[in-house]
Amino acid sequence: MDKIIEQLHHMEVDANRHLESVQEEKLALRQDYDQKKADYKKQAQAKYDEELARVQARNQDLREKRTQDLQASYNRQMEQIKQLVDHDQDSYLKDFFNQLQALGVTGDD
Repeated sequence: MDKIIEQLHHMEVDANRHLESVQEEKLALRQDYDQKKADYKKQAQAKYDEELARVQARNQDLREKRTQDLQASYNRQMEQIKQLVDHDQDSYLKDFFNQLQALGVTGDD
């Protein structure tokens, strides 16, 4: 009978030791999973940040190019207006008055 009790006690001790090793392995797997999950999140965030920076840089470049194009167009148009006002205004006025006179309108009326 003592032998049976001793065997049962030995089986209980073995079962407890195996249970502890299973718990340790479970904890190690959980820690490994958590570490891999954290690493994946860091990689995903780094990839997202890199892509976001690339898109923002491209957007900024396009915005600057568009601004430069609009500024150049504005400057050309302002130069044309200035040219008309400074140099061509007299000829336009003379042509306008000639057309008015051709229609019979005089400045005396």
